[in-house]
Amino acid sequence: MTRTTPLRIVYIFDDGDEVDLASGTIDTEGVIAVEMMTEGEEESVETVVRELNASERVFVRDMSNESGLDRPALTKRPIERGMPGFLEELVATARRFYKVELRFDLSQLESRGASFSLPDDVIAPEEDDDELLDAPDSGYGTGDDSEPAEESDADSAYRT
Repeated sequence: MTRTTPLRIVYIFDDGDEVDLASGTIDTEGVIAVEMMTEGEEESVETVVRELNASERVFVRDMSNESGLDRPALTKRPIERGMPGFLEELVATARRFYKVELRFDLSQLESRGASFSLPDDVIAPEEDDDELLDAPDSGYGTGDDSEPAEESDADSAYRT
């Protein structure tokens, strides 16, 4: 199931003043669903949301010296929808091209590892765990001063 979190779309004026344009939700893929819009702003909000939702990728802008020039050059690296970093760059794209901020709690959408626990009988120690310690010893790293088994050619290839 796709997780969503509440979202506010806020327009930022040049002087720093702000006005709420819309509210809704955003999901883990960066898809925005608008639930309420400020009266008179419906067309502009619909345009912004339609274009952001249609973006299959966003671009990270960075200064880099990799271009072979004597000075840094602007580079753009694509991030596909659903990939790590997409949501952060979607926010930057909205700010850069539409002068709006997408305000939401990113931590609510970040991937969480699968959570599960094993039954106690799977991880509980067995009565006689000493059997594992009785395995034949190769002599390496055990403090055993006896001569280790002869090294194969494959083993010696990894030694420096």
